[in-house]
Amino acid sequence: MVQETVNPADLTSTGARVPVIEKIQRRSDGSFVIAYDGYPYHATKVETPDVYERVLAEIEGGAVVNDYEEPVAPKPDPLAEAVAEYNRLRGIADFTIAPLQDAVEEGDATEAETALLKIWKRYRVALNRVSEQQDYPQKVVWPAAPESART
Repeated sequence: MVQETVNPADLTSTGARVPVIEKIQRRSDGSFVIAYDGYPYHATKVETPDVYERVLAEIEGGAVVNDYEEPVAPKPDPLAEAVAEYNRLRGIADFTIAPLQDAVEEGDATEAETALLKIWKRYRVALNRVSEQQDYPQKVVWPAAPESART
């Protein structure tokens, strides 16, 4: 069995190993974003002064420091958003139409159910035509759902 040798300088006063500081990035406010034992960490003078001082010591010892670049969230894909919204609305319409259609097919629908079925089917047709809009998918005008869906 090979025993790992530990440098006493790598241990805290309690004997625990000192976390490794890597990938130092300086933020415009004077704080640092680092990899601290492999995990992202924000070192600030006020909130984490012990780590902040260790970062400064690493820099004085010649550690490379890069400017921090704020991550940019990717812009949403308009087509993916439109398809997701279409699928959501179509699911509502299908769920609502199915029992109304069953009642009509079984000859057990009331006049109100038959009328509601026609309204929901018109809505579903309008949903299916959304992709034909001139500015689709960048700009989508969604049809209004029947009143029974808004209660």
